[in-house]
Amino acid sequence: MRIAVYGAGGIGGFMGARLWQAGHDVALVARGEHLRAIQSSGLQVEAPDSNFTVIPRIATDDPAQVGVVDLVNPGRQGVAGAGGGQGAAAHGGARNARHDHPERH
Repeated sequence: MRIAVYGAGGIGGFMGARLWQAGHDVALVARGEHLRAIQSSGLQVEAPDSNFTVIPRIATDDPAQVGVVDLVNPGRQGVAGAGGGQGAAAHGGARNARHDHPERH
């Protein structure tokens, strides 16, 4: 499954890492120094059960570069707010799904 994770920080990054570890094709959307670190060295994960490095298909701050995915995972709280829907819309295609929590509306 092709999955885009928005906000690949602490929680979103960990979720994306576990999805990648399970064999999914993961694209990470991040920004700033964290994005540059992922692009140069991968996403480093230190968990109680294992330490590993994720090499995502793409790590970017531009959702349009991700392409069509099967699932958009809003890995950060702000995705449901300003601009989040615009980023998800950049993926287009009938295969995309987006799940927002009702309490965020």
